[in-house]
Amino acid sequence: PAFPEWIIKQAIESPELFLPGDKTGCPSSSRDLARMIKPLVMGKNGEPASGIFHLCNRGVCTWRDWGQFCLDEANEAGVPLKAKRIRANRVSDVSAFVAKRPLNSALDTTKYTDWTGIRPPTWQDSLSTHLFKSPVLNQSRELACG
Repeated sequence: PAFPEWIIKQAIESPELFLPGDKTGCPSSSRDLARMIKPLVMGKNGEPASGIFHLCNRGVCTWRDWGQFCLDEANEAGVPLKAKRIRANRVSDVSAFVAKRPLNSALDTTKYTDWTGIRPPTWQDSLSTHLFKSPVLNQSRELACG
């Protein structure tokens, strides 16, 4: 499953959750990314874009904030969560993070917006849409309603 479904499943099963509060990035929807590519390929006046463009949803957050937003949305939708809050830890506390990666992997979409005139949707709006359609969220909600 994708991260949102995974963290909600963890919150359904476990009363205590931790995610890195020192790792930042831009959670992004693959559907949004696919839509962002078309204006670059089609280009201005038929001329495709060239160079490096950062594509991601708008806004920056920590992994902990990303997970917490998922739980807040699930809780609001009536999913029975054992953990309603995620506590922050450090990337160095997570044994699963074997590969060394930068703590800040946020991207800047200014060049994309300047070239296309399109502002990417926020990660929160895209995540809300994703979760609303998520079979995992809907199944969990149905179980709670009996």
